[in-house]
Amino acid sequence: MLLREGRYSKVCFLSQQAAEKAIKALLIFKFKKFEKIHSVAELVRRVEPQKN
Repeated sequence: MLLREGRYSKVCFLSQQAAEKAIKALLIFKFKKFEKIHSVAELVRRVEPQKN
């Protein structure tokens, strides 16, 4: 509905919020905690830390 009305910035904001909440839910499920950050990319990195 928002997209059809041309409210692209609102669509982007709400999409980012949904992704952030979903990844934080996964972090809570896996690690029983999450950090208060808003970068979706950084949250994804914390789901599966790189192995060196």
